[in-house]
Amino acid sequence: MPLRRDSVLPLLAAAVFLTAGVFGIRPLISYKALALGATPLEIGLIASSFAILGLFGAVPVGRLTDRFGGRLLTISGCLVVAVVLLLLVFADSLLALGAAQAGLGAGQLMMAIGSHTAVTSRATGRARDHRIGLYASAASLGVGLGPIAAAFIAGEDVAGPGGQVAFVFGALLALLAAGSAALLAPDRPERQPAHAAAGGPATFLDTLRLPGMRPAIVASIVVLASWDIIVAYMPVLGEERGVPPQSIGLAVGALALAGMGSRMVLSRLVAWFGYPPVLVGSMVIPAVILPAVLVVSGDFAMIVVMALAGLGLGLGQPISIVLVAVAAPRRSLGYAMSLRLVGNRLGQLTIPAVIGATAGSAGVAAIFLTVAGMLGFGALAVAVDRRAPWGRREAEPPAADSAVP
Repeated sequence: MPLRRDSVLPLLAAAVFLTAGVFGIRPLISYKALALGATPLEIGLIASSFAILGLFGAVPVGRLTDRFGGRLLTISGCLVVAVVLLLLVFADSLLALGAAQAGLGAGQLMMAIGSHTAVTSRATGRARDHRIGLYASAASLGVGLGPIAAAFIAGEDVAGPGGQVAFVFGALLALLAAGSAALLAPDRPERQPAHAAAGGPATFLDTLRLPGMRPAIVASIVVLASWDIIVAYMPVLGEERGVPPQSIGLAVGALALAGMGSRMVLSRLVAWFGYPPVLVGSMVIPAVILPAVLVVSGDFAMIVVMALAGLGLGLGQPISIVLVAVAAPRRSLGYAMSLRLVGNRLGQLTIPAVIGATAGSAGVAAIFLTVAGMLGFGALAVAVDRRAPWGRREAEPPAADSAVP
């Protein structure tokens, strides 16, 4: 049966494949860095390099998305990731690992801006919220299954042939993502900015002043940086406690799979509580739960704690995408999405490096406590922001949008 023109099913498949490839490999990069003698600070710097190219390239990519549509940028980003993962097979220094992280970040950012714009521009109102929840759930499925698959493919020999096989496997997943995105119907010309040259802000300051943009960016930065730090330093915690890589992979996978579960009920949560309360909860829940990972004993207990934290962390990104989609005019949606991702990349670039420096003197336990505190302050910042759209949702349009992808 042919796909409907506005179907986002190809995007859901691309999200699963691409995130499994990228986030399945990222913990292995930390293990490979440890094998090369990296310090906690160097682990943080390598994790931060994931954001460097995206920080400067997000706005141009957003403009390109508004011009050419989300489909083309999504395909291009997946191909970039595939090439970088193949090159990781030959990475044999900390500098090369940092450069590979930067390349992964650039490709993933292109895919993110393209796919976020595509999924939000093909529906409105509750149908849009539902589709964003489905897209985010698909991404969580990839983030959850990727580390598990990569850890078991690599085995105990992450820095040797096992790790190289895992890198090739990740590249194949990225190619599958590109092929899936190519099945998406081309963007309709009338949905491009040429038809709407007037109306709505398209500059940095005007876009930042839109109701909902500021809390969306703040929460997105805090949640994503927290997620990155947890993924980067779980292997370090495992090394300290003698937890095998397979168990750490399961814990990281549980974090993502629990987030997938909460994202699947995103539209229902928004209908019950409204946008800002859900956004605040996405930070409060992991802030309370995360310190428990330092006191529990046993691999299973660690996995349970990560799953509980994931229930909150999983909501942060999709609800921030929803807020941007609600606030931004259609003609500059890609640009607005790019500003959100600039904030993400700035946080990814600076926060892990700063917290990594803390680990060098205070130990890995301080990392997780600092992340919990950062999430708590983020929740407070959103809760007191009067520009947050405290109304439950924007008015539903008369269009007969279906919630079916």
